[in-house]
Amino acid sequence: MDTVSAFPYLTADEFTKACASVRPLLADSALLLDDSACFLRITRRLAAALVLNADDQEHVDTHIDTPEDHDEEAIVKHSQNASFVTVHYDILLSPSYRVPVVYMIASPPQTVSQFFDLIVPHHFRDAMRETGVMGALTIL
Repeated sequence: MDTVSAFPYLTADEFTKACASVRPLLADSALLLDDSACFLRITRRLAAALVLNADDQEHVDTHIDTPEDHDEEAIVKHSQNASFVTVHYDILLSPSYRVPVVYMIASPPQTVSQFFDLIVPHHFRDAMRETGVMGALTIL
């Protein structure tokens, strides 16, 4: 990949080249182009086990789809009450800020707390909650 002309800001051409160079490394991704923009879509299937805690509040315990899940010889244990959620990560270039932005969509739809539990690894949750809106996770 060539160098970026005005780091950290990207031109549309630089972003397209970056997406094209990363796409072959991700088996579950697609580079989508239209007349006005380009974006990289990564699709992951996550196992979300629905658990009721002592207050009968719903809580989502997660499992990220790993290469071991597709290895016939690996021993993988899945929860009996696991359901799968498909998450699409769309990475596109912000026209205003000229930096990559990630939009995430879950199917079936999740509540805010379920979505947070689904996509944020346990060891990053406290740091994400402390960061706030900037640099963390914004739910629209």
